[in-house]
Parts: sequence; C-alpha cells; structure tokens
Amino acid sequence: MPLCTWETSFNLEVGVMNEHHQRLVSLINAAYDAIQLNDSHGMVRIVGELLDYATYHFKTEADLMRQCGYPSQASHMEQHGHFFRHISDLQSRLHAREPLHNLEIVIFLKEWLMQHILVTDRELAGYLAANVPAAPEPLPSQDSA
Repeated sequence: MPLCTWETSFNLEVGVMNEHHQRLVSLINAAYDAIQLNDSHGMVRIVGELLDYATYHFKTEADLMRQCGYPSQASHMEQHGHFFRHISDLQSRLHAREPLHNLEIVIFLKEWLMQHILVTDRELAGYLAANVPAAPEPLPSQDSA
C-alpha cells in the first residue's frame, strides 16, 4: 500500500510542477516500500534518487520563480533548502550505517511534501495564475536540443 497517492487536490494547474510532484510522490512511496522491506541497499539508492530529483525539481521551480518575479522566492527556496539538508543528512546516516528511525523518515517525507505542494507551491501557482498570462514552462536546456 503506498504512503501517498496523487489526488486531484494536488493539481496546481502548472504542468511541469504537477509532473515533478508526481515523480516525488513516486520516490517517497519507493522509500516507504524499502523501509517496510527493511531494504537498506534499496533505501540508499532511493534516497540518492530523491536527492537528485529534488535538486532538478527545485532548480526548475527556482527558474520559474525568477522568470516571473515571484515575491516570496526567498522563503520558498528556504523550504527547499530545509528538505535538501534533511535528506542529505539521511543519506549520510545511511552511508554510515547509523540506526535510523524509519517512522521519523516516513513522517518527514510525507508531511513535507504534502505541506509543500498544498501550501507553498499552491501559493506560487496562484501567483502565476494571477500575474502571468500563461504560466511559463521552464526553457528547455541546451542539452535536450
């Protein structure tokens, strides 16, 4: 049974944000599965993927906020930093084979993501809807050309 399921209430009407959030939900569910199976190797892999994808997602959101002149960018980015620091610490502890409190990990992942999507990112999406004629999708990178 997944820890989180994508619900229509998570839809922010900004395609790229929705796609990224769905991927983050998938990674959080994979982490939850690894915890339930006591799969430490899987957990190390998934936490690495979660960090990589969060970095990509946070950069995309930062680019969007910068392009639109989002006034709450600094506080939004601080939340990204909090997540990244917490997951980086988790990764270090996993590599050091420190004992972890699995329930703490699961609660953090689920609560942070739900809070971030439903409150912080919803505020960003609302700003985009009110202030930008068509919410911009981040420009494709030079690598994809």
